[in-house]
Amino acid sequence: MIRRWVSCLLLACGLAARAQVPIAESYDFAFSLQYIDHQGPNHCSPDWLVIENGRWFCLRKNAADQLEITQLGESVLESVPWMLLRGPMPGDRRLLLAGIAGAAGGNPVFAFDPLTLAQEALGNLPAEVQPSGAIAVDRDGDGRPELAMKSASAPARVRLVSLPGGAGPPFVVLAELDVFPILAAQIDADPQQELAYLDGLSLRFRDASTLQEEAWRPAGTYSDAYPGLAWDADADGLDELAVPTCCPGPLGLLDPARPDWSAMVGVSGPERRPLAALAWSSRRPRSLVTWSSNGLGVVDPESGQAVASLGVHRALENVAPLARLDLDADQDEDLLWMSPGSLWVLRNPDGPWEVQYGSLAKRILGLWPQDGENALATVEQFSGPEPSPLRFRLRDALTLKLLHEADLGRGSLSQEFQFGDLHPAPGPELIHSTGGTLTLKGYHGNDLWTRATWFPFVHQFRRPVAPDSTCRAEGCRRLLVMADQQGSGSDLILLLDGATGETLLGQDDFSQSRPLALSDLNGDGLPELVYASSIAGSRLTARDGLTGELLWSVAMSEPPVVVKRSTGDPQRLAVLGSFGTLRYLDPASGETLRQLQPAPGHSCSNCSLDYLAQGPAAGTWVVGGLGTAGLVGVRRDLRGLAWTLPHLDGSLSALAPDKLHVADARSVRLLGLPADDGIFAAEFEAW
Repeated sequence: MIRRWVSCLLLACGLAARAQVPIAESYDFAFSLQYIDHQGPNHCSPDWLVIENGRWFCLRKNAADQLEITQLGESVLESVPWMLLRGPMPGDRRLLLAGIAGAAGGNPVFAFDPLTLAQEALGNLPAEVQPSGAIAVDRDGDGRPELAMKSASAPARVRLVSLPGGAGPPFVVLAELDVFPILAAQIDADPQQELAYLDGLSLRFRDASTLQEEAWRPAGTYSDAYPGLAWDADADGLDELAVPTCCPGPLGLLDPARPDWSAMVGVSGPERRPLAALAWSSRRPRSLVTWSSNGLGVVDPESGQAVASLGVHRALENVAPLARLDLDADQDEDLLWMSPGSLWVLRNPDGPWEVQYGSLAKRILGLWPQDGENALATVEQFSGPEPSPLRFRLRDALTLKLLHEADLGRGSLSQEFQFGDLHPAPGPELIHSTGGTLTLKGYHGNDLWTRATWFPFVHQFRRPVAPDSTCRAEGCRRLLVMADQQGSGSDLILLLDGATGETLLGQDDFSQSRPLALSDLNGDGLPELVYASSIAGSRLTARDGLTGELLWSVAMSEPPVVVKRSTGDPQRLAVLGSFGTLRYLDPASGETLRQLQPAPGHSCSNCSLDYLAQGPAAGTWVVGGLGTAGLVGVRRDLRGLAWTLPHLDGSLSALAPDKLHVADARSVRLLGLPADDGIFAAEFEAW
């Protein structure tokens, strides 16, 4: 009897999509940090508090200047995306955050207390402004900034908006400007700041309170191509300025105390941009750190002369400062800074170096027995010089504590990976297919063997498959892979010796083939080949792993995309089709024993069916990538659904009936799944 499953079945059974419960998590920074507090007091003190991707973390710096997480926090504003409007200030330690795409009437503004983690809704920004690109400016000299904010719609304007803590009500438009400021600075003796703007290519200033033009008009031509920097380098109460010059040109240094003086930084070479003011040595006040595509420079702001020129090993872009602090207790300041996806440190006299790569993507490979317990195997991609670094990791399946890590060299997760006991060497091995080559990596990331395609007859290797858990004998160290013979009208299925990479069997009598499983179908201790092909329609075929003899070949109503063996009962072979049908086959004959398919009108022909996993004997099958169906737990007897969850990005792996591993770009999580509430029996049913 065929059972049907989709949303109509959920309603009939009284089930609904339920939220998953996180049990454990392992996180790697992407280094797109939105905020960092290394001084405190904050919730994490004496550790640091940082915010990335809208979520707070506690961390500390290790001996290698890398950041280690000591506490995983929650989302600052739950699911609301936000931008930082203002950091802590004297008398108010809170962060002010503007929610993005808020309700009509303006973006909502929230306060977040880094000490108590309390959140408070404060109101809305005026509807006519947008939070991006705001410039903080002290308009009335009270030490509490207002914001110069661009208009949310045409005509383009800039408005000065009040914030909490000022003399008047917050989130009120105080004034409208007919110019577009590029930075705020203190250029004269009155308490309020001035706003710098461009008049053509000339740099001009207006008093932030009166909006009157200031007398100082620096000579030269300037650009707003990159934000400038203002800081009081010589402690005279006036800010020095670093502003990009025009077209493009070097970086211009200006001092309002010397209105006729200016200096140009980086006249030759790549365009220089200001990064931070830094006490480069204990004897020197705040120097200017600049950056360009090929390195950093340290400049004396009083003379404009270079103090240091510091190269880097790869091109820089979109550099941003994080924190100034004395990392090595030598009485000067060191700089933590980011270039997208990486953490860097600048030290005197060592110069800059990249200390930590950010996480780009993670893929779950499966579970591996490690010291009597299950370990979760992943391959993970990090930022860095292209192609990106790859790592193989094993984590405790329940705590996600890192047990093992190996450097795999450089590559991409768009390439193909499989793992298993493929070689006599200790530990699991990893097979890495780049298309043109197959490489077997050892437990420590070392190359055990590499096999290249034999051009022009074979174009690339595709879809490597390792033996499943039904085959653990020494004779199971085999690898199934497809060799794409471009333009030949046929593909080649190869069974390789895991120890050497040599061909044991080859079949080339079919086209558009897809290796799906290496499984001991007949109990002889050797894995049989299971693959899909499109000869006379969709077919699933099994061949003897020793002789290549055909065991069975059956027609399928839809192309098979995933094949898994049932671990609790060796007489079941689960097959997931491209339209969402899940069926059990008899491994000995290929006969369909039972199937469950989508109801009419709910076909998954356009869905991405990227994973099928199964827990212990009384567990469920987990089907992911079914588009709007989200994540579906299918009863092991294929008589209905156990639960559903909203769509989860990333790769999946089932650990038990009630636990699921999920990996995305930054984290690996262990989720608790909803129980079936007695709606479905947990036991096996007789066939």
